[in-house]
Amino acid sequence: WLAENAGIRKSLFIQGCGGDINPMDLSHTATGTKLAEDITAVLDRPLEELNGNISFYLDSINFPVKKWTEEELMEFRKRNAGKEGDVYAEKNVRWANLMLQLNREQAMPSSMPVYIQTINIGPWKLVGLSREAVTDYSIGIKKLWPGERVSVAGYCNDVSSYLPTQRHIREAVYEGMDSFFWYGQPSIFPESVYDDILEKIKQQHR
Repeated sequence: WLAENAGIRKSLFIQGCGGDINPMDLSHTATGTKLAEDITAVLDRPLEELNGNISFYLDSINFPVKKWTEEELMEFRKRNAGKEGDVYAEKNVRWANLMLQLNREQAMPSSMPVYIQTINIGPWKLVGLSREAVTDYSIGIKKLWPGERVSVAGYCNDVSSYLPTQRHIREAVYEGMDSFFWYGQPSIFPESVYDDILEKIKQQHR
């Protein structure tokens, strides 16, 4: 659409933190068209050239894995076995089998990393988070630099699960609970994950 209607031959798309929201339109074509129209509307406004010093930072936080015991895994597998056709139960059985295998091979990860990357170009700051971050991260990170030009992107360097907040974990919604079984993760994140990540960014990513 941008190439045909706005003459833009090269463009770059950066996915924000939308892990817990869905498009308003069922059609991806309609969603893409609306996005392209918004882009052209912005380009029609007065623009400011981006220039200045360039700096970057890359960090990681290793969240400890809350390992399930052999007995817990066997019981979980038993509750979900024999339900062929139930994709959720079949997924749970596959997850339990994978965790049992990791336990027996002594290959269970001890931590789950979250990568944090900041790129500064003059007055613009781009903060990138690994995994599929929910919207609260974008809102919270931008509040660390009020009034400044800050963009936040998810899906950076690694996409191995959702990145939920305490609210998602406590309510045990898909992003905070069930998705970790789909992704084959060894456990969910601790409830402090959001606060820990924002504190790391606040202290290190100036």
